[in-house]
Amino acid sequence: MKPTNFIDEDIIREIIFQNSLYLIKLLIISYFLFYWIPKRLFPQPKTTFTIEVIVINMIYMVAYVEIFVTLFVFLKIFSIVIFIIFMIFTKLFFIKFYEKKDPLEEMNKLRVATMIYVLDIIDNPKTFFHRVSVKTNEKIIFFQQHITFYNVLKFLLYLSVVGYIFVNTMARGLQTVSYSIADTAQFVDWVNHLQNNVLYSDYQVGADFYGISILIFFVNTFTNIDVAILFSVYPALLWIALYLAIFFVLKDFTKSDLVAIFAVIVHGFFLMSPLATYVVGASLSTNNPHIEHFLNFSFYAPTKEQLKYVLYFDFTSYYRYMTAMAYEHSSVFVLLNAYFLIKALEFKTNKYLILYALTLFLVFTFHGGGAIPLVIISILIAINSVLFLKLDWKIFKKGLLAILFGAILGNMWVLSMLKFGIPQDFGAAAPFLDKFFQTKEYASKVAENGIFHISFICLDYVQYALFILFIIHFVIMFFRRDRFVNTSFMLIILGIFIVYFGPTFGFPNLAAISRLVEYFFFAFTLLMAISFFYIYKILPKIILVILLQLIVIISILTIPKWINTKKVFNLINQTEWSEIPEFILKINKENLKFTWTVVSYVQDFSKVKNKGYHINTSEFIMTYSPLDKYLRVPTPKVYIVSEDFTNPYTAMNEWYYRWRSKIESNLRAWIATYSMYHDNIKIAYRSKLVTIYEIDNREYMKLVKIRNKK
Repeated sequence: MKPTNFIDEDIIREIIFQNSLYLIKLLIISYFLFYWIPKRLFPQPKTTFTIEVIVINMIYMVAYVEIFVTLFVFLKIFSIVIFIIFMIFTKLFFIKFYEKKDPLEEMNKLRVATMIYVLDIIDNPKTFFHRVSVKTNEKIIFFQQHITFYNVLKFLLYLSVVGYIFVNTMARGLQTVSYSIADTAQFVDWVNHLQNNVLYSDYQVGADFYGISILIFFVNTFTNIDVAILFSVYPALLWIALYLAIFFVLKDFTKSDLVAIFAVIVHGFFLMSPLATYVVGASLSTNNPHIEHFLNFSFYAPTKEQLKYVLYFDFTSYYRYMTAMAYEHSSVFVLLNAYFLIKALEFKTNKYLILYALTLFLVFTFHGGGAIPLVIISILIAINSVLFLKLDWKIFKKGLLAILFGAILGNMWVLSMLKFGIPQDFGAAAPFLDKFFQTKEYASKVAENGIFHISFICLDYVQYALFILFIIHFVIMFFRRDRFVNTSFMLIILGIFIVYFGPTFGFPNLAAISRLVEYFFFAFTLLMAISFFYIYKILPKIILVILLQLIVIISILTIPKWINTKKVFNLINQTEWSEIPEFILKINKENLKFTWTVVSYVQDFSKVKNKGYHINTSEFIMTYSPLDKYLRVPTPKVYIVSEDFTNPYTAMNEWYYRWRSKIESNLRAWIATYSMYHDNIKIAYRSKLVTIYEIDNREYMKLVKIRNKK
């Protein structure tokens, strides 16, 4: 057995069952939080387009949470009761100023109607249940009338696509409670601070976007799911939002749900497969790029020698969406923001301007890096609106106000720099800001690679084919009806191409290619969906449904999938053995708050916070002697996590992990020595990889109480 490639199946089955139950709970409560409640709280769009109602209410509620939950935590007054009261006042506000009705009169009507309804049930229960039965039968009959061969086929198509995506996206989240990447610990710790009504703690790493922490804190508050488990199952909500956004935009643009579901198939099946390698292209980082010339164009291209050093980020986007990080949240709203901008310029209604402002606010709130491709897209669409005479002075002023609202309110996190200072680095999402602010990250890269260093996509036949396909579609769209909308939609693709392929043609790297791959998948999906749209216009719908179902079945059976590779397998124990956080959850359930201490590595600090105490393994070995009469840790119970096989996690730039095996060996020696001189230690939990020892420390606590009395 190789421990680095081993998974304890008994523990995994237990975790899968546990996480599945929590996922079901999360989905049910999220339905009420992000659809049922906002549908009754906010003014609703006048449409029968169900998917539009779902997406708009999701935007309303997420924006509402990001604005007001953040404000209440900042003021240190957030609680479920206060938030519910505030929602009631929000509803009264819309009744008075949007519906133009008297709030007190409406509340009185609601009170009277509720009393009549309740008393009617009490007085005539048989009549009430009869009415319920009649309405239920009417719905069943209505449903039966719409059962056709075509609708059954379409339902099966939707079911197979959703099932495939669910299995591939939750493959990791259902099997572990450990963190997929080190950054997750930072956000778990942040949620712990938010539970104490602290927005920016003194112990935080530094200034950062609070969007994802606020949203997960809100979900955690209403679901009461442990934060560690929530970060494993929560990505399901991100995936749902992502594919709702893609489906909604494509359905509205093409007026076809089949084209929309095809777009979901393309994005999901390529994103979740190694076939992405052939689409995203190879990336080369060098300070000595080779220049090729074609007609009047010059572009960077790798030499034969440099081809040995190219990188592929085909797995990166899939992996990052599985972790549900801030940048991925931002990307969900980029496509929606561009869509609402086009709609606002076309129809000039306040509805689309408000949605444009809210989605822009969410892009900045979750991660400002998402605004980089969005700025290019928005500029292209704005220029297009001028050419088609869609941008008048009135819409310009309103649009400017919407931009100011979204950009200023969405970047309130910048105020945290007053406390923490400028971040040490802006990272892969915005490397040009590292250069602008001369951060430590920029200085480090200059020292390593020199001043001139560039990363670019190496063009091959697939990329050339995509360029040609884009030009063909753009020309066709230009001569179709609704030329402004059609060409603006194509400019979304062009804007992403400019940012993604720009460095290949000499433009600066606005963001790391590993991040921009997510947006390239958007562009590729839109391009393929438009190509399918022409087929949709020719073939009968039932033939298309059968064709799509065959594509899905063949893809499921034949195409390679990331979940069948070691890359996903290794994510289960990426930062620590998955048993450790699972055992910590059990410790928390079996003990009162702050009556226990866990001795383990730093990954578990955020899992223990607000529940118990934590001591780092190496600090514990150096501080406490196994020969002392008492273990001077002031809690009744102490749990020591011992890795029987050392986890290979090394962490980036964290040098102390190099001695993890040595530390574990010293810990086992400490436990053996302590066991020789004390009889209050036992094995509390054990798996094939980890042993957790429990020390009954009540005798020391009695001594502490006696000393305190004296």
